[in-house]
Amino acid sequence: MTENHELALGKIGTQAKEKFAFPLESRLRNIAVYGAKGAGKSHFMLPFLANQQMDEADEGATFIVHSRKTASLLYEMATRYKREVILVTAKEAVFFSPAYHDGVVRVTPYDFTVSSVAVHGAVDFAQAMTEKKIIIIEMSVAEHDRGVKATIQLLNDIQSNMYKNSAETPHFVYIDNADMYLEHTSKLLQMGAEFGIGTVLFFQSRDYLSKSMPAMLALAEGNVRNHILMGDLVHEDILYFERRLYGPVVESFLRRRSSRDIIVETEIKNLHEVVSILNVQYLSENMMDEWAEEGKKGIEKLLNGPVCPGEYIPTPRQTVKAESARNLEATETAPPIKKKSVRKKSPAVPGKKYQSSEKVVLSESDYSDEEEE
Repeated sequence: MTENHELALGKIGTQAKEKFAFPLESRLRNIAVYGAKGAGKSHFMLPFLANQQMDEADEGATFIVHSRKTASLLYEMATRYKREVILVTAKEAVFFSPAYHDGVVRVTPYDFTVSSVAVHGAVDFAQAMTEKKIIIIEMSVAEHDRGVKATIQLLNDIQSNMYKNSAETPHFVYIDNADMYLEHTSKLLQMGAEFGIGTVLFFQSRDYLSKSMPAMLALAEGNVRNHILMGDLVHEDILYFERRLYGPVVESFLRRRSSRDIIVETEIKNLHEVVSILNVQYLSENMMDEWAEEGKKGIEKLLNGPVCPGEYIPTPRQTVKAESARNLEATETAPPIKKKSVRKKSPAVPGKKYQSSEKVVLSESDYSDEEEE
């Protein structure tokens, strides 16, 4: 990260001498990254941006990803930059997340709560933003629908708590495969800048959004003022951006495939400015593979049990289940209920102390000691 909260992207033009960076003001106006599958959005661009984000100790960030390898890489990055991390991931469709309430597995320095469905409220996003923490949300192991629903719950929590943040503690939300969550980001995109929050969205295709989610595309284009085009776009996107960013240099770039260069459309001082081509120095693949492997080990160590002696406290849901199981077991193994015989007393007859009574059999649950009359 450069000074003044700038996000550096690369060097401008064929001479590659002048550097380009998004200033903080532009970053808070949101960024969209477009690239076809395999173009390098998740494999190159996301780690490239994340590496700078981790290096900026005065900023926090949330990363929503769908690959355990990517999550492992981000986790290792945060560890190397000595950032405090909140990891929200899934293991065998059971969600593990840090928590600030009862029902957690105590793991120093991380707290995990276990829930099979609901993760609403599992993370104190207000505190995490204020304390400039790194949050990694990865649901690739969970059943697809449940993972998406859990992520949507967390996104809603972010938006419910964002008003508690301020411009003094900038926080940036990176969302891979953003078309899955776009309709749940309206508050982030529309009002995030007011509270020091910017969003970076990663899309495979603008054309897909225009055909299947036109209202969501309108939301994005009305609130995203910066666009990054990867070197490999779907054909329909090439045609669209050729018309929008007309120029021989742009056309030549868009027609090239598998280039690791990018093109940027940005808004600086309310004026649209097209940066022809940026030469990006991505992180080394060997280094990223090494970091991802180390991060994978770290995550597995956390998920497979406490890294130090700790206290296990079952969640309320687990407690109810355990209590129900014990009750069922007790019912199945309990001896038959004993019947108790009592004598039902008849009304007193003058001149007699007692009168013979009718024998009545009561179950134990109905039985109660009768008071002597």
